[in-house]
Amino acid sequence: MERSFFKLRSRLSEPEGKASCHNNVVKRYFKPALAKAGLRDVSFHSMRHTNASIRISAGQNIKYIQSQLGHASIKMTLDIYGHLFNDADFNRKQVRLLEASLGTAEVQMSKSRCWWQDRCRPEQ
Repeated sequence: MERSFFKLRSRLSEPEGKASCHNNVVKRYFKPALAKAGLRDVSFHSMRHTNASIRISAGQNIKYIQSQLGHASIKMTLDIYGHLFNDADFNRKQVRLLEASLGTAEVQMSKSRCWWQDRCRPEQ
């Protein structure tokens, strides 16, 4: 399937380098590629939403997703995809990431002295 994607991507512009008509690309290349891959008929734009949803469920950084989608602000991304952050599995994954981060920080702190240890000790 990866090869088909690259063939499709290379055909998204006319030989002269001009942008193709969206409807033409969808009818001539995208729909046949879906059929050839055995996938159901979906809109080209729904693939964008699917991509963003998969990235969010995988725990990718939302700021990175925003830049990949080309949204002008993080607010736009969160307004569209914010409901995906209410998933119980997503919340549990975030808690595990936080615990892992804090666990790593505790190990690092126990191995080295922190700058505040010398300054915050009470006078004896």
